[in-house]
Amino acid sequence: MLCELRRNVARKLPLPIEVVEIGIRFGSGGVAIRAVFFDVGETLVDETRHWGLWADYLRVPRFTFYAALGSIISEGRHHRDVFKIFDPNFHYNSAWQERIARGESYEFLLSDFYPDAISCLCELKGLGYKVGIAGNSTQEPELVRTAAGA
Repeated sequence: MLCELRRNVARKLPLPIEVVEIGIRFGSGGVAIRAVFFDVGETLVDETRHWGLWADYLRVPRFTFYAALGSIISEGRHHRDVFKIFDPNFHYNSAWQERIARGESYEFLLSDFYPDAISCLCELKGLGYKVGIAGNSTQEPELVRTAAGA
């Protein structure tokens, strides 16, 4: 897995490059990766359940909602634009507050993680790599860190 990771990183970055802050060196010195960073949503965590709950809230079939979401994303638009397809007057914050009032929340369950996500983080950490996690909220990285036993 790590060899494949190194090959993928090397293919995507132009040579020569030196990013000392995270320990990557390309060029005549080869590759020295010391840190690996991951996004939370759709990288470590499968967000299907969360988007499905939004489809339920809007009373839209999930398959239809997912198709519209995919279309929005493929156009490079913000993923929240999907709500306007089904309700032109949709206000995300108001809808979210209504869902919270009903007792809903945006919490990840261990079952939301992709099957290899936690083991990958643990393996990298066990091999001495620094592992970074980025998300759209302060809770997302903390949840992943806790789940990974970091």
